[in-house]
Amino acid sequence: MTGHKVKFAHAGTTRLAIASLFLSLFALIPLQVTLAPEAKAADCSATDGGTALTFPYSPGVTNNITLFGKWSEVSQNTGGNQGASSNRGESSNTNDASDSKGSSGNKPATPAVVKVKPVEVVGSSQAKIPTVELPIGDPAKSPSGVKVDRTVKVTGAEAKITESVKILDNQLVIVPVEGFSGKRTLTVTISEGNEVKTIEIPLVVLPEPVRAPVVQPSSSKKTNIDWKASPNADRYEVFIDGKRVCSTTRTECTVNRLIGPGAQVQIVSNGGDRTKSEASPADFEQSRPIQVARLSGSTNIKPTLSSLDERLLSNVISLVKKQGFGTIIITDVTTTSRTKVAAAKRIEAIKNFITLNVGAGLVEFEVAEPNKKTYINTISLKD
Repeated sequence: MTGHKVKFAHAGTTRLAIASLFLSLFALIPLQVTLAPEAKAADCSATDGGTALTFPYSPGVTNNITLFGKWSEVSQNTGGNQGASSNRGESSNTNDASDSKGSSGNKPATPAVVKVKPVEVVGSSQAKIPTVELPIGDPAKSPSGVKVDRTVKVTGAEAKITESVKILDNQLVIVPVEGFSGKRTLTVTISEGNEVKTIEIPLVVLPEPVRAPVVQPSSSKKTNIDWKASPNADRYEVFIDGKRVCSTTRTECTVNRLIGPGAQVQIVSNGGDRTKSEASPADFEQSRPIQVARLSGSTNIKPTLSSLDERLLSNVISLVKKQGFGTIIITDVTTTSRTKVAAAKRIEAIKNFITLNVGAGLVEFEVAEPNKKTYINTISLKD
């Protein structure tokens, strides 16, 4: 078996590393060469008439082959001849050529994983991380000034929750897929030529808030609350004055009491991994006054209030204070010329009792004529 000399040269220096490529009697065993991690493919060339970028590299027509650039040698042999060149002492120990035994020293080092602090984003909006917080510099260039292609991608199972990932305006921009909410750790790899950087990013995707939540009372004992769905929530919670009153997968909730314009009603979207949206305050809408009390009378109308009247009016006052209604509507009773003055005094007694307990100027009063024959004063509320 005969030897074939191969020269390795570092571009711009005079240092050479000599290795032997052994030929069998019947076939040429190719020499596989790989780029050292710090070398750039654009800097490498060969003088044997072939290309230095073909892997595995097979010598061309000349006996002397010079590979320019930072290359390392990995021998491929048959018949147990692996590592023969280094055993013969024909390979010099330099930084530009590795030992031909082909061990872990010939493989690019596993890139260190850089972990960053958690990033929080709402729905499928962009999560942005300034590159100053990451091991990312300006795009690399070859000696000829050409930018080396840079690829950015999410690897592993979590890639399915990302719509896109890219570097834009000195920021790493991640866009989750629409409909996802939860907590995941993304593994992002950034490759430039032969250099690979790995970044672990704990990503928290919050559910989007609901839209257009509305509170609508329908009676003194029922209030409807509805809203438009969040695109990435699976459940909703309704809070009234800080207390949860409803948890549902639907986009509505019915509360069995009267809720007024002064109550603080909020809806919170719930997503995966116990993520929650910001609370969405609901608007108050009222289509008609809500009747809340009936003060019974008789044909013999009394201008003063009974103890029962005062108890009923106290309940009305409590609703006004807690729920924030601003207008109280009192319906008059059917009168005759004989009872008209007494009926008017009774309405004034109702106003005075409420004003005394609520406060002057805090509510407005309206008096409505009866639409049928009645001896009952009704009390209704509106915003």
